[in-house]
Amino acid sequence: MIGGERWTLDAGQPGLHPVWTTRRDAHGPNLELLHRLIAKKTRNLACRCLGLPQPVLVCDVDERNLLHFAPLAEAGEVVLQCWANGTDAPRFCGALPEQIEAFAEAIVKDMRVFWKRRRSIARQAAEVRAIANSHVADNDAEVDAIIVDMSFQSDDNNLDFHVHYIGVDVALRRGLVLGFIPAFRRKLIENGQNFSSPWGVSERKKERAALNKKGADGRITELAASVLASGRVDPKQVLADLSSAYHTTVEIHTKAAPIFATFYWADGTIRVELIRQGSLDWVGDQLELYGIELPEAKLVAMAGRPISDLAELPFGGDILVERIVPIESGMRFHLSEKTFLIEFASGNTWECPKGLL
Repeated sequence: MIGGERWTLDAGQPGLHPVWTTRRDAHGPNLELLHRLIAKKTRNLACRCLGLPQPVLVCDVDERNLLHFAPLAEAGEVVLQCWANGTDAPRFCGALPEQIEAFAEAIVKDMRVFWKRRRSIARQAAEVRAIANSHVADNDAEVDAIIVDMSFQSDDNNLDFHVHYIGVDVALRRGLVLGFIPAFRRKLIENGQNFSSPWGVSERKKERAALNKKGADGRITELAASVLASGRVDPKQVLADLSSAYHTTVEIHTKAAPIFATFYWADGTIRVELIRQGSLDWVGDQLELYGIELPEAKLVAMAGRPISDLAELPFGGDILVERIVPIESGMRFHLSEKTFLIEFASGNTWECPKGLL
């Protein structure tokens, strides 16, 4: 912690760096070190034929920075998965060599179990693949990968599988969509129970078509629209980044301390998280301001009023307060945030009809 702000190492560059400015994926010298260690530890093991894991990003119900091995034919073309945050460091790039070493040991352990159980995995994967294929049969989608994570399995004979589909992703583009088919669901399907396909496989294309019909490329929250219009960021650059990526972070200079604004896609909507270490956290519809106290009468009186009546903020002042709750170090504001439509080329925003929320 430096001045109330969390900083981290980055193996790819000297010095310390604010966590919010560093990459979340597995990359750089630490990935190279991880690969060397895995190769060394599996040199005399049969599971070395799995090769080395490569970084994969999937954004759906959440953002997942993963490591995937190549599909293994003997395991029914199933992919072995590990999470890139398995080093216990704030970021993969900030992990110390001993943390990368421990992570490599854990991965090799999973590799050995995966290789040992490969025939059982292949049998179970055949059921999973049949279910996944039924999801894409009548949709403009395809199955990209059948995946197993050996770290979270309680019964090797009844494995839970992840499925990556190619469909319409959270940014309303063609991309990866996450599915999950646990063992208990397979048994229910065997007994005649049906389950719907993931939203990005079957329904999000309709949502995108409805937005495009209104001239919009997506939705945007009131706060994100306010930050883009504030003159403190380059809106064209932010939208250009979000046209190909799932998130982008910018540093906003203020008199007190910098605010880090992370714009990101969530279910077809551009949102923003704001963090000024030690004084402000704004995530979703909750704003926490630290170091302030308010009398009970003020807490009640602020309901339904814009937040600018109470606090001077660089943006978002028109957003209405639903209620205020005292917390240990300050106040938490529960806010009523509107949603707008946005067109990327012009940056124009307008109110979102209820049917498209």
